[in-house]
Amino acid sequence: MPPQFPTATPQQGLRGVLKRIPVFLLGTSVLISVLGAVQWIALRYTNPRGDAGATARKVNVVDFSLSKDGRYGVSRALIEPLGARGLPLHFALYQHDLSDPQVKAALETDSLVAIQSAISPSGQQVVISTWDGKLALIDLAGPQRSVEVLGCVKPDWVSRLQWTPDGTKVIAAGDEHVFAWSVEQRRTLYRWPHDSTTPPCLAITADSQVFLSATDEGLQVRNVADGELLRTVAAPHPIRSLTLASDGRFFVCNVTEGLIAIDLHDGHEMWRRLPLPTTQIPIALSPDDQLIAQVIRELENANRTVNRVYVLEANTGRVLARLEPDVGEVTGMAFAPDRTLHIWGDQGVLSAWNVASSSQVWRHSFSMPSGE
Repeated sequence: MPPQFPTATPQQGLRGVLKRIPVFLLGTSVLISVLGAVQWIALRYTNPRGDAGATARKVNVVDFSLSKDGRYGVSRALIEPLGARGLPLHFALYQHDLSDPQVKAALETDSLVAIQSAISPSGQQVVISTWDGKLALIDLAGPQRSVEVLGCVKPDWVSRLQWTPDGTKVIAAGDEHVFAWSVEQRRTLYRWPHDSTTPPCLAITADSQVFLSATDEGLQVRNVADGELLRTVAAPHPIRSLTLASDGRFFVCNVTEGLIAIDLHDGHEMWRRLPLPTTQIPIALSPDDQLIAQVIRELENANRTVNRVYVLEANTGRVLARLEPDVGEVTGMAFAPDRTLHIWGDQGVLSAWNVASSSQVWRHSFSMPSGE
């Protein structure tokens, strides 16, 4: 069974206002109808806590992360009832053993609503940020898969989470702060405020020594150990997505001006792909720093749009392959160590692709029976 989340109580403020409207103006039956409509709207738009009671549902694979060896993954799915906009949304976390991609195991979160998730490099733990401003850790190694709340990070809505490759820390970005959490010490190591309009994109080198934080003020290069600001690199902004070479030689960012690769040491532009009106946000860099993937929404016959993934040579920007994943709107991508590219989207599909042959290796659908 996927995690079941309790339905939220409708906001009382709106109901209180409506109760004070004179009955002689609305009539008893009209008043009851209006209160019911307000409650319906409040349930739909103010709370993401789940209700999996509907039989017809749309599944959107929101994010997926891989362990360092590419064997395990964790996905976060958003399940929306179809045909009844008033029903609340339902979130679910799944663990995948990619030796058998068609099998997934639901992860219980003790009624915590995960708004972001990331699997550890070892594949033994999952960190989540929650709707009510907490970080929590799920232990995948033990038989009970226990959930431990690490601490409160309010008032931030943490929407970016990354493990350091050595598995000792989690770097996170919220609405107001960027901070680092020590998994071993179970405490916040450091944090600093940012003035960016959106939570900064993050990227970490393979040796867990340096990370990038893309704020509106520039691209900050910081020490992972203590958060010290080493320098600021001029870069186009706002940066919508960011990836960094494992050795820190260059980074690739998706910005209004296009997809741009920049040498981190001297700041020179290595290459640029001109922007298209339909360029999508997700990008991914292979662990060997050789391939970069980007998403383009393209128009086909009869005004039908499709998402295509273009795989580029990371050093030059030259197009090497074009993939047609057929997962709806692509919501994310990730390379495995063997260069297999995982692609997921809002049609409830997670797929894996062989880039060299432009062929699909496997495809997993998140379509669920009504009783799940």
